[in-house]
Amino acid sequence: MRRALLALFTLLSAVPLAAQEFDVFDLNDFVDPRLHGAIYDRNGSLTDRGDVFRLVRIATGGISDYAWRSTPTHDNVGFLHVVASEYAGNFQANVKATFLDGQHDNALPRYRVMTQLAHYMLHEANSEVKKSGIDRIAGRAMVSLAIEDNRLGEITGTPVRRYNTEIAAELDLAMSLPGGRNASGSIIWTSRQSAIPGQQQLGCTTGCFAPPPTNNDSGHMQRTERASYYYRLDEHQIANRYRFGLNFGVGGEKTDRWRWGATRAGIHGAMDVGPAGTLNVTWTPTYVPGSIGKHTTQEVAIFFDKTVFVSLAH
Repeated sequence: MRRALLALFTLLSAVPLAAQEFDVFDLNDFVDPRLHGAIYDRNGSLTDRGDVFRLVRIATGGISDYAWRSTPTHDNVGFLHVVASEYAGNFQANVKATFLDGQHDNALPRYRVMTQLAHYMLHEANSEVKKSGIDRIAGRAMVSLAIEDNRLGEITGTPVRRYNTEIAAELDLAMSLPGGRNASGSIIWTSRQSAIPGQQQLGCTTGCFAPPPTNNDSGHMQRTERASYYYRLDEHQIANRYRFGLNFGVGGEKTDRWRWGATRAGIHGAMDVGPAGTLNVTWTPTYVPGSIGKHTTQEVAIFFDKTVFVSLAH
């Protein structure tokens, strides 16, 4: 049991460094069920779910020029991110809590809580991949629900609902490339409901809003939809201690109309530092068409992540 735990812990420490769609500190948690003992028949149907794998990971550090949910904040932000995950057969469940602390007085939420449920499936590999002896590759469908603090009412002095909500659907596919390299691609759709304090008055400076035209205390709700595609190359490892990864994403966002052309790239590096966990450094330039002010951000993040709990049970 201890040997199996150590092997799986090593696996999770070496998953691709590419982050999820938005936050660079939300590290990729895609795990092929076969790696924790799940068994499938020749048709890709699960015959044995294998072991139940649980872990808790913590990431903490800082980000300069932070972009929150594709919105530039032009702020330096400290964060604490906690993730609890369970893998059992074809299923994965996550609970994530994020706490943010910006340097300036902006609308950045102070906390965010997310739940995720994912289902894995196996697909027949293409002829090129089958040459390497792999008949089937893993994919994952995931749904997410999140709620976060909304500080706009506090900042503008107008009544708005105190929280925002977000739902998302994601389809991930692991890919084996010629030469023994691995990659993964993700198609992501997100719908976000944000409370806003009403229309800005003509000729007014930033922060001056007209009262909401309704008589309730929630203000307006603004719906934003996003569609994106992310491609992640498997990390390159040096001396079993240093790892480097690349990812690239494109997509569009709709508030009043669709605006396409959003582009995001990422370079990620990590170094194991013993009991302290892993030191991560990322650079993520992003272009967002239609945003107010600068259209580009140059996020640079330095943070530690550490697995603080891990268990394996049949």
